[in-house]
Amino acid sequence: MKERNIGLGILGLATLIVVVSMFLKGRSDTSPSTASNGMQPVTVNIKLGSEKVGLLEDIEVKKLLQERFNLTVAYKKQGSIDMVTSDTSGLDALWPSSQVAAQMYTKPLRMRETILNSPMTLYCATEVADALIKRGIVKVEAGIYYITDMPKLLELITQRKTWSSIGLPNLNGRVTVYSTNPAQSNSGIMFAGLLANLLNKNEVATSRTVTSILPQLKEFFTEQGYKSGNSDEIFNNFLSVGDQPMIVGYEAQLVEVSLNQPQNLPYISKNVRTLYPKPTVWTQHPLLVLSPNGDRLLVALKSPEFQKLAWERHGFRPSNPVVASDPKSLKITGVPERVQSTIAMPDSDVMTTILNYLKQR
Repeated sequence: MKERNIGLGILGLATLIVVVSMFLKGRSDTSPSTASNGMQPVTVNIKLGSEKVGLLEDIEVKKLLQERFNLTVAYKKQGSIDMVTSDTSGLDALWPSSQVAAQMYTKPLRMRETILNSPMTLYCATEVADALIKRGIVKVEAGIYYITDMPKLLELITQRKTWSSIGLPNLNGRVTVYSTNPAQSNSGIMFAGLLANLLNKNEVATSRTVTSILPQLKEFFTEQGYKSGNSDEIFNNFLSVGDQPMIVGYEAQLVEVSLNQPQNLPYISKNVRTLYPKPTVWTQHPLLVLSPNGDRLLVALKSPEFQKLAWERHGFRPSNPVVASDPKSLKITGVPERVQSTIAMPDSDVMTTILNYLKQR
């Protein structure tokens, strides 16, 4: 804990140095093209996870970045695992969807700092949630749907139970939880980490214990069949097509839809349920800074103004402690004020072992 606090202090000091240096630079720059905040306008080139596209396309976010920080963000979306293992030439920053992905980036960095947070959730049809409640797998507490018996859910999957066998004759195929491809996308690899912990008797999987559970993990993901390469695609498919009755996602995804597509609120309220696994894992969204322009973006994204917009308009929980994340400000119910039942992800070496094993044919 002491080492972690020291690390956080160093990051905070580094961020402060960036702010001060930009302030001093702004005072000495009086060119006509410099905005009133003293910073030259720049375009920042980044790659990011697909679930954050709506955030950066938000007109209020664009306005804040341009008018307050003189920044325009040019982005390409890419799965977090692909992002941190591919070429970064010409980029100012990477914005993957977890520390696990960030730790797989092995090239030099100027800085790495968490910007936003979102717990991993499962999304399912209302009828699926009702069936799982009857089997004692899901419980509703204060309006929040919790998966209180994840081992029992895994048992349904490993025993190849059909949806029909649990009282859902209108759904075809076997009970499963669909995810993105863990070799490409963060939500897939995060779910693999959570499953590894569950298969390890609800303890964090280690290099000593992971070998014995790898075949079970491989079977689970192989049984899914086709897997999407990004979190946005699988979530949108779930809402529009509905051929996957239960999927892995982020809390922020449904919140964002409810805030930005109010016309769909009646459908969401009636047909969709957000399930919080007990325990779940946090997906942090760190910015990996590669250039001085990336430094400027980091300062902007950590600002209270940006963090407030990210929560109130897109459902991402802030990393800035000054900004509150009150579910009462949202348009949907079923979002807890705090997510307390969590488990740590396996370390990066273990996750790399899992990833490499899942890639094998």
